[in-house]
Amino acid sequence: MELPELWEYANLYLNGIPTYRHRRKKTGIAPGNLFRIYRGMLAGLEEPANATVLSLPLWEKETSEKDLYWKIADALSDALSGLSGTIVLMGSLADRTATGYSDVDLAYFPPDDEFIFSNKKLRGAIRRATRYILLFDHLQHHGIFVIPETIARTCSPLPPSAFHGAVVLAGKNEITLGGWEMSWKKDMEPILEKCIKLASDPKARPKNLYGIKLFLSQLMLLPALFLSARGEDVPKPVAIEKVEWMFPEERIALRIATRIRRFWVRPSRKFHGIGALWLSPWDFAFAFRRFIMPGPDILSALDEEFYQAAGRLARRMKDALGG
Repeated sequence: MELPELWEYANLYLNGIPTYRHRRKKTGIAPGNLFRIYRGMLAGLEEPANATVLSLPLWEKETSEKDLYWKIADALSDALSGLSGTIVLMGSLADRTATGYSDVDLAYFPPDDEFIFSNKKLRGAIRRATRYILLFDHLQHHGIFVIPETIARTCSPLPPSAFHGAVVLAGKNEITLGGWEMSWKKDMEPILEKCIKLASDPKARPKNLYGIKLFLSQLMLLPALFLSARGEDVPKPVAIEKVEWMFPEERIALRIATRIRRFWVRPSRKFHGIGALWLSPWDFAFAFRRFIMPGPDILSALDEEFYQAAGRLARRMKDALGG
């Protein structure tokens, strides 16, 4: 098992995502020895020569009580306040372009010792923060990115472009990212295959709101992954524009996804009153969100033309990358 894969297991465990339990059954890696194996793998790692140091601005607190999108930043800072690393808010919440579609993109960079020796404390803080995240967006499909400092410096799962417009909620205002050039590999192929499958198999297309939002998010991430595979690391909005220009006949899929994002209405929070009673907020989210159904406007936008265009886009990308 490679270090990035072991980090992924640790990240899932800390975030309390049920997927971790399924993977654990296949590997036999329990939480107790997961971090011991990880500690052994850190020995002898060296920082890549092309590591990038990012200087990020500190978050400036909004004074308006009506700014609901920024209240989540306060809640997350409080939930993670007992930790010693750096908390970074990314994406549209950070640059204040959030819509009802926006989820919470948060990265936490703990010192290696905290990640290895204090993982129970770390997990408790992340669980508290996750409750706020899932209350803010019932349909969030990923947890907090917990990226220990050595992982960030040597094999970062996120490229520098992911931190375009990011702000620091707590901790140091500099982070070092290295070894991120191949970070696209794990995610890109499954998304390409998913686009092709959904184009050819209508029965496989997502029916509930969570499945639709997950696919739209994957589709809008695909241009950045594609350009990364070609050696270009650019922010997601810029990547979408470039790919639309490169593949004009298939751009309708990206434009429909972008338009749906702009006018997306966040689901009601009324279901989450009992969510605080669940030990794992992710278990609660997995249990109920399959029943939230999309409105007719979303279903009509995601028609046959959309899925066929998404499938063609994926095939064109595969051809451009040589298979």
